[in-house]
Amino acid sequence: MLTIKKYFIFTALIFSLFLSQVVMAWTKVSNSITMNGQNFSADWYLPDNQARGLVYLQHGFQADKNNVSQLAEVYVSADIMVLAIDASMTGGNPSLAVTVADTFANQAITPPNGFPLPTRWVFAGHSAGGLHATLIAAELVQLGQSVAGLVLFDPVDASSLMQTATARLQTAQVPYYGILANGGLCNSFNNSQGFFESIPNQTFGGFKLVDGSTHLDAYGTESYWYQSLFCGSPSTQNINYLREFSLEWVKSLLNVSTDSDYFPGGEIFEQIINVGDAVILQ
Repeated sequence: MLTIKKYFIFTALIFSLFLSQVVMAWTKVSNSITMNGQNFSADWYLPDNQARGLVYLQHGFQADKNNVSQLAEVYVSADIMVLAIDASMTGGNPSLAVTVADTFANQAITPPNGFPLPTRWVFAGHSAGGLHATLIAAELVQLGQSVAGLVLFDPVDASSLMQTATARLQTAQVPYYGILANGGLCNSFNNSQGFFESIPNQTFGGFKLVDGSTHLDAYGTESYWYQSLFCGSPSTQNINYLREFSLEWVKSLLNVSTDSDYFPGGEIFEQIINVGDAVILQ
């Protein structure tokens, strides 16, 4: 019987082979998009099949859209459209969050290659980009729009903005999940953890990776040297945990499919908790 770590090493190999085989099943288009008169460099990840939904995927502070490219490829390989843009993420960039929310609410953004804008949206982000994604979702709720959910990667709060934003999400019963790393300077010592431990409308808010996790787990091997110098280098194990679980959560939020193994009570979820690789946020 495979141990959990051997299971994930095996899964990682199969996952890598899978991605190498489906590399032609999606297309990456880099262009410029305009939101409220502002131009942004954007990467669109377009599946060859009909998109099952859209993930707006935001990089963190002192980063760019290339940092989240490997994660975007995981989602688009499951026929999920991904949009990633370059933008300043200082303090979560609240003004840009309002602009993005208005753009989506008015459907004033058009994917390339003749794709329509999907009607179900998940907002995801890393570090300050996680705060940014939360602010976008909260603004959309304020505008009366439907948000499928959020998946946040070691988000970092600023100026207590997450408190107001998550209160709106909880009132609207918008689900949000987090995958956190060990506390340190790069994630302000887990200053967002409490928001995932106090969600009233969910059984859990995700988990914290504790076996060698770093603030850069979401970037995989796409971290720049200066990012790794300050925040550490991710391990293969934690990269794969983050990708596999977040993909299943995104699929569930978009009503694509729900695999109970990746939620509390499920075999894979309980194994990573029981072996001490993660602790549940509950």
